[in-house]
Amino acid sequence: MKKSICALFSIVALLAVVAAPASAQSIRIKSNIPFEFVYGDSTMPAGEYDLRSNAESGSVSLQSLDQQVFANRLSVAAKSWNSVADGKARLVFNRYGNQYFLSQIWDAQGVQGREFSQSRTEREVAKTAVARQFERVTILAQR
Repeated sequence: MKKSICALFSIVALLAVVAAPASAQSIRIKSNIPFEFVYGDSTMPAGEYDLRSNAESGSVSLQSLDQQVFANRLSVAAKSWNSVADGKARLVFNRYGNQYFLSQIWDAQGVQGREFSQSRTEREVAKTAVARQFERVTILAQR
């Protein structure tokens, strides 16, 4: 009896370990961002970027396609995107006046997403921004 219970728990544990990587997949996105934006505490110029998430570490690296700009920061899993899966990945920005802050990235199915906490810079800007100046801006990206 003890052996069969141990065997059952071993099988359940093995299945949990095998299933975990399948649910925590990485996201890779290429996008043309038409405006200057803030990523963490770094200001990034408008341009084409490659974003890659590492599901195990929670980090998301962002690099310009011309290899001139690189930044990396931690993220957390985001809840499901509320839209139709149209095959387009998305970048979501918080906009205060004319300043944009990268807030979330989403895969093409809108199921997997990564979200960034507000940076010190964004918190300072948000404190001084009038409520009507805040807006969420979404850019469609390539996979």
